[in-house]
Amino acid sequence: MQLEVTTQLDDIQACFADLPMTCIFDVGANIGQSAEFFHSRHPQANIHCFEPAPESFEQLKNRFSSNPLVRVNNLGVSDRIGETSFTSSGTSTMNRICRAGDGNITVKTTDLVSYCKSNNINQIDYLKIDTEGNEINVINGMQEIMSTISFIETEASLNPHNKYHRSFFDIYQRLTQSGFYLFGIYEQIREWSGGGVPIMRRANPVFVNAKLIDPLPPNVVTS
Repeated sequence: MQLEVTTQLDDIQACFADLPMTCIFDVGANIGQSAEFFHSRHPQANIHCFEPAPESFEQLKNRFSSNPLVRVNNLGVSDRIGETSFTSSGTSTMNRICRAGDGNITVKTTDLVSYCKSNNINQIDYLKIDTEGNEINVINGMQEIMSTISFIETEASLNPHNKYHRSFFDIYQRLTQSGFYLFGIYEQIREWSGGGVPIMRRANPVFVNAKLIDPLPPNVVTS
């Protein structure tokens, strides 16, 4: 199928027109840019935002203070409940969880299994993970609920020199082993470091749960 659309949600709508979109998770919500977009496209959906950086969280909270469908959590998401070192600089989109002792603040964390159990959430229709390199830990902390997630979007590195983000190949392997197919690759950004070179730096791949896909025809499956 050739898709003449430009966004993740457009492509999902084109391919899965009857699929409900009622529960969306925004992990690494920053000041709510993505959550605002999700709400504009799916105004009836419940959106759960997670943002540990203090200044970003304050703007996120204020942005949705009058919207009961958007729940904001001043938490990082990782593979466990606890605390972790965090590098925070205002509302930068590059704020991130880091190695113990390397950050300038300490933030509270949760894992998605614990969060969903505590809030009686049985289905996530769309999960966005933008955690500046902590994506695999987020995935490790949601293994028990993988079958309840329809789509997963992550940020991923596309060249070996970009050590800031987690490699696309690591994420691809982890999610395909957990029962997901690659659905599409979006928001491709060329390398800007070193003055910029014409190679890809990062992108946002989206994965679809295999349970939403009919069995593949035998002639496209190889052993």
